[in-house]
Amino acid sequence: MKNKYLTCIIVAMVFTLPFALPAFAGDSMDTYPAYGVNAPSPLADTSDFVLSGTTLTSYTGTDEEVVIPEGVTRINRDAFKGNTTMKRVILPTSCDYIQYAVFSTCTSLEEAVLNCKTITFGNVAIFGTQEVTVYGYP
Repeated sequence: MKNKYLTCIIVAMVFTLPFALPAFAGDSMDTYPAYGVNAPSPLADTSDFVLSGTTLTSYTGTDEEVVIPEGVTRINRDAFKGNTTMKRVILPTSCDYIQYAVFSTCTSLEEAVLNCKTITFGNVAIFGTQEVTVYGYP
């Protein structure tokens, strides 16, 4: 009887462990809907992002594709000021507010993926005068 009980526990652990591990790591198994972009891991390098609480105040990196970390709820106006290398920006589902002209000086920006269900813009001119393709806006 003990062997059957032990076998049941082991089988249950084998089938549930792959689903439980991401929860322990703080990551999600989800991807951003329809865009095939994996959700950023909280364990990923976030040293290029300067945060004040959950507000992104500055990005100091030079990546062409910038994935803003999950948990960021606001993006300040000057967060990407003077960035000339970013071509694509991916916002997390947690972001619900973007200040006026936040991407207006990002002269290389071509695409923005907004994975937010609801978002408020400080002003509609968040991209300045350049043409940017926006995906995922509700």
